[in-house]
Amino acid sequence: MLNQYREADAVVEELGTETVNGVDTTHFRVVVDAEAWAQTLDPAERAELEENGPLPGGELPMDLWISEDGHLVRMVMEIDGSTVEAPPGEAFERMVMTYDVFDINQPVVIEPPAEYTDIEDLEGGFSLGDG
Repeated sequence: MLNQYREADAVVEELGTETVNGVDTTHFRVVVDAEAWAQTLDPAERAELEENGPLPGGELPMDLWISEDGHLVRMVMEIDGSTVEAPPGEAFERMVMTYDVFDINQPVVIEPPAEYTDIEDLEGGFSLGDG
């Protein structure tokens, strides 16, 4: 992630170490030229992002907390709404998004609900193969 921002000539500053969500991390402050960053995306990545709304312009500041193993533990991104071309009624002044990751590399256990129907028991079934 940091390398992608560096390729877009982002300013990356290391701010020190912190414990976040029980994980030892290094805190980075990154300021990205949003338009330059968007140019580094391949067309599929850009289209996927644009499906969620217009991309911001101008500077895009964010804070990243990265574990020693290179895992993102926290990201806080601030978007100045005046740099976003939004349709009427969707404009905003300022947005702060926080993304936290917990239990990195821990096993995931998915329990089925108490009542369910096994796919094998469905009348007619589903054709999941080529035939």
